[in-house]
Amino acid sequence: MKARLLVVEDNHALAENMIELFLDLGVIPQVARDPESACALAADPGFDLALVDLRLGGRDAGMELLPELKRLSPDGQIILVTGNATLDTAVRAIRQGVFAYVLKPFDPHELLVMGQRALDQVSLRKQGERLARDLAESERLYRGVVDAVPAFIVGLDKELRVVFMNDYATRTSGFGFEQTRARRFATIFATDAASSSLGRALTQALDGQIKRDLEYPLATRAGQQRTVRWTFIPAHAVARGGELLAVGLDVTERLELERKAAEARAMAMMGTLTAGLAHEIRNPLNAAKLQLEVMTRGARKVPEVPLRDKILRRIEIVGSELSRLSSMLEDFLSLARPRGFQFTGVSVAELLQWVGELQRPLAEQRGVTIEIYVPEDVGKIEGDAPKLKQVLINLVQNSIDAMGEGERGTVQLRASIVDDQWLRVCVDDDGPGFDQTSEDVLEPFVTTKEAGTGLGLTIVQDIIVRHGGQLALGRSESGGARVGFSLRRLPSPTP
Repeated sequence: MKARLLVVEDNHALAENMIELFLDLGVIPQVARDPESACALAADPGFDLALVDLRLGGRDAGMELLPELKRLSPDGQIILVTGNATLDTAVRAIRQGVFAYVLKPFDPHELLVMGQRALDQVSLRKQGERLARDLAESERLYRGVVDAVPAFIVGLDKELRVVFMNDYATRTSGFGFEQTRARRFATIFATDAASSSLGRALTQALDGQIKRDLEYPLATRAGQQRTVRWTFIPAHAVARGGELLAVGLDVTERLELERKAAEARAMAMMGTLTAGLAHEIRNPLNAAKLQLEVMTRGARKVPEVPLRDKILRRIEIVGSELSRLSSMLEDFLSLARPRGFQFTGVSVAELLQWVGELQRPLAEQRGVTIEIYVPEDVGKIEGDAPKLKQVLINLVQNSIDAMGEGERGTVQLRASIVDDQWLRVCVDDDGPGFDQTSEDVLEPFVTTKEAGTGLGLTIVQDIIVRHGGQLALGRSESGGARVGFSLRRLPSPTP
């Protein structure tokens, strides 16, 4: 459905200009010239984005209107426009939850971009609500089928050995009844780490206690891991002399849906926070770039060629990092709509050498050595060079940060050829390694750093997945951390 735009402006010409500007976004526009008509339109049909003038009818009626607009259209975003800005009105607007505070005269393009971002936030919020409704529907469905097929239905004897199992249990686990007959249930339907806990729950159920909603991981014969929610019911009349009935529902997809819904909410909050900070971040970035240009002009006047080249190289690195920082800011602002990648042929050797050279000063300052191992015939991969640089820089910095102050260590950047179509890149270190064997550290906002955001590895994984690869965590040969990923190789040019 098209987004609804509400323009609250008593200047007829300006209101028409705003509408004409936003028509390119495919919105359905509505105009209100006073608070009463604005409230009526906000109530029915409502709005996704409202552009509200601070002064209406010669007074600050726009500010007074904000709470009512938020009440009538709680899912909409509001951009407050004013030609007479004060710190007091800016603070009040932020407290009222406006998306942005824009000064007249405004840049049409910037207003349009800001409006698009606000609509993106509305779209993301609606997506989260749809996911929540889907979860609720999934829950209702689960309640209806928990005691029926498709579900695991397994009968156990007094020794907690399998005496029968239905077709669904056979197909899902991959184990036939002949393979499971007379074997203990806990050794088949739970991983080794969970079998003891499952065995205790079964013993309690055998004593007459109904055990409900117990989740255990199941390792299938095909090597997959599923999550099953079990109910254990004492049943003295179970077929074939059974004493206990185990009914389980595979909730793997449901838990994944919950995880994605939580991630969508977290990303929405981060996008809103970043939008508010973007202006304050861009100002020092612009100032730094201007000063860098002045330094470049001065460096070119240095008569000693070696010194001049060295200074210009350092300036180039700083400029590249400023550009990368600006690009990362834009990525945060567009969390709901990631930008497309520009895939080209990327030399793996040059990529690793570039990252190594960039990070070596920081590493040496921390007492860390960076080593690079690249086969001569590794060739090129198909990828977005700036994004892949961002991946490797994040991984190298994580390795350096993992080593304590004053402790000497080594970070290794390795590339190896898997086959004609794929190659593998690994970042190894000899630090403490990962504290946990699961991949929880890849989830958003999970971090072991005191000042970390918990988004570093999440962004790295997203970039690799969008390159058609998969991030893998493990241990290096020295016992530290290893983060590796595979990417598609480009065919070598024909001689």
